[in-house]
Amino acid sequence: LKHYIIPNILTFPMMVLGFAKSFDPNLNPIFPNYINSLIGGIFGYLIIWSIIFFYKQIRKKEGMGLGDAKLLAVIGFWFGWVSIPFVIFLSSTIALIVVIPDLLKKSKKLSSQIPFGPYIILGTIFYLVFLQLERMDLKVKLFFQIRLLEINSIRIHSPSSIHHHKLSQCIYFQNREVELQQYHLLIIDSLVV
Repeated sequence: LKHYIIPNILTFPMMVLGFAKSFDPNLNPIFPNYINSLIGGIFGYLIIWSIIFFYKQIRKKEGMGLGDAKLLAVIGFWFGWVSIPFVIFLSSTIALIVVIPDLLKKSKKLSSQIPFGPYIILGTIFYLVFLQLERMDLKVKLFFQIRLLEINSIRIHSPSSIHHHKLSQCIYFQNREVELQQYHLLIIDSLVV
């Protein structure tokens, strides 16, 4: 933090490890396949690189370092290209929230250097937390949908109701059974992860 450097000795191995893990199909679904991983790494690097390039063209001075570009490439390799817009938005928002009081107190100027790497890391952590909360919400919804399907299946399968239903309703029941089995498989898959 003191020197505003993100060492290559950390970022390059993390890039390689992030890309290499994308070839394992048995990993957690938050990790992308190798194509999305490669696109994410390139996209993450190019976003920050283009900001650096255009800022330098307009202002004639450096705005960010390439360490931030490499760090965002690491995030892209690990979590895919979909994570990049969220991480950039979250890290920029967190940085603004932290820096605005210093700007108001005039202890920092708009031209002051701010290490952006820690905010990229915080943005990534928030992204992962939101992703896990979304997955938990999906698991809860699946759980209740399975329970509803089971209740409907029992109600439709009762002997008195089968005699009163038409053939189309029996087909409907068979389709519901298939849905119920698919939901059970989905919930088992999501719980294994």
